[in-house]
Amino acid sequence: MVENTELNKLYDRKKIAQYWLLGVVLITYCSLQINRYSILINIDYSLHEVISALANLMWLIPIFSIVYIILTVKYLFKRRLKQRPAIDRLINDLIIFIAVCGMSGMIVYYLGEVSTSGVIKIEEKIVENDQYYVVINEKKIKVTSNEFHLIDESQEYLGSYVWNQFTPDKGKLTRIGY
Repeated sequence: MVENTELNKLYDRKKIAQYWLLGVVLITYCSLQINRYSILINIDYSLHEVISALANLMWLIPIFSIVYIILTVKYLFKRRLKQRPAIDRLINDLIIFIAVCGMSGMIVYYLGEVSTSGVIKIEEKIVENDQYYVVINEKKIKVTSNEFHLIDESQEYLGSYVWNQFTPDKGKLTRIGY
């Protein structure tokens, strides 16, 4: 009976670490999304800055991941894989694992986002499957239909576009002018 209470305490510690990990990943993900789309910038700039600062919690993700992995391994060794875990515990752990991995992957992807601004030269205009693109600095940049029809090839414009380091050949035009 002593072993069961010790096993339950270890399981409870593992769950606490798991929920802390999920919470930190969720807060980081949400603050990056709010910052990325500038949702609060027009409402209250100081609130926008506070929420953006919460993205710095991302540096805690590896620490909480290591703590969670260590506690999970300890729990499995204590249990010695003799007992089968309850199906609801497995489903709960699997859902949280998928959520943490998915959001962590998206956080890493969003951190690779780059905004390029300045004088841009339209090298080529492309239409594919009712989607409009222009080529700028060898990057295929998505534009709206209006932008596509208003700009000319081989012309220089003042503008900006967003692209990602993980997909450097694609991007999206955010602003263009003369």
